[in-house]
Amino acid sequence: MIIARNISVDRSGHRVLDSVSLATKPDRTIGIIGPNGAGKSTLLRTLYRSLAVASGEIHVDGDQLESLSRRDVARRISVVAQVHGSALPLPVRDSVALGRLSHRGLAGYGDNDDRERVDRAIAQVGLEGFENRLTTELSGGEMQRVLIARAIVQDATHLLLDEPTNHLDIFHQYQVLDLVRDLRKTCVVVLHDLNLASQYCDELVLLDRGRIVSSGRADDVLTAERITEVYRVRCEVLHHSNGQRHIVYSSVAQEQADTTATSGKVAS
Repeated sequence: MIIARNISVDRSGHRVLDSVSLATKPDRTIGIIGPNGAGKSTLLRTLYRSLAVASGEIHVDGDQLESLSRRDVARRISVVAQVHGSALPLPVRDSVALGRLSHRGLAGYGDNDDRERVDRAIAQVGLEGFENRLTTELSGGEMQRVLIARAIVQDATHLLLDEPTNHLDIFHQYQVLDLVRDLRKTCVVVLHDLNLASQYCDELVLLDRGRIVSSGRADDVLTAERITEVYRVRCEVLHHSNGQRHIVYSSVAQEQADTTATSGKVAS
């Protein structure tokens, strides 16, 4: 489990995360949601010690995060960061194999066990035939699958993902999140799409301006009133017969324009 208690983070003299707490559960997914600048990525980066806390504490499987070595952190927490265009031009196999470094010294790195793990992970994410393709030649969705395969061979108990669906089309968004769900790991994932977060996450943490506004099940967190308050858009929460929920949005400006247009027609 990852347990964060009242963590605060300062960046450039400003408090960007203020007394935030969360606790993961085995084989469950927590979604971190909120508008731009809410502190979502900051919270995620703090959970794997990429950023230091100003106050509060984080424990991983009972041990204080600050007391763990970088290698120990990597053995317990794997990270799928946002895909950027600056990836090194490595063959897919070599890029995936980097996940084994936390378990191996350089002398033992790349043995038969490592190669078998890499082969299985590549097959698991559906990238057979891509082993020798350079990562710089991959699409965004393919690169996300490479990073998830790397996380698989890292064999950590926790998986943290920062906007894994960013810049992906609808098909690849679902493909990536289906893959993550099938891994059955303890996950914390930052998502912008509230409908995807509602569908794929067991619990949600809604942030706004560095503070938790609400946390818990999607039905309790994603109410129309709360979404309007935090995101400053009008919305309607629809419930389908299969149990899924869907949020439909409209901007406040558009609603005012529609009201004005309707009033003008009535007056005429």
